[in-house]
Amino acid sequence: MTGIEIWKVGEFAAALHRFAGGLQEFDEPEWARVFFHFETECRTIRFHSPSERTQLRTLLANIRSCFSDSGSLRDVTVRAGLLDGNREVSRELISAQTDLMRLLEELDRSTVKFIH
Repeated sequence: MTGIEIWKVGEFAAALHRFAGGLQEFDEPEWARVFFHFETECRTIRFHSPSERTQLRTLLANIRSCFSDSGSLRDVTVRAGLLDGNREVSRELISAQTDLMRLLEELDRSTVKFIH
């Protein structure tokens, strides 16, 4: 497996916090709590044991499943993209989601086992 840098996990935790805050501002407290929980879980990962790499992979899979086409979170983010009301909150939520997904992809690639 490739190396995962601890600062990258910290950056991902910060992105989770930003997205959760955006969900709160967008009046989605249930989803905000879910992502604040993901942030807390992410901040506990320090790679002191091999099981923490598995913990990270599980966390990434759980986060990715929240954004599935059939999930209600997808409806929230689509609505944010279409909303004319509070454009600043919508723009921030979309921006936070974009950053979160970029970092998720980077960490996902870092946890892949390469077989030659």
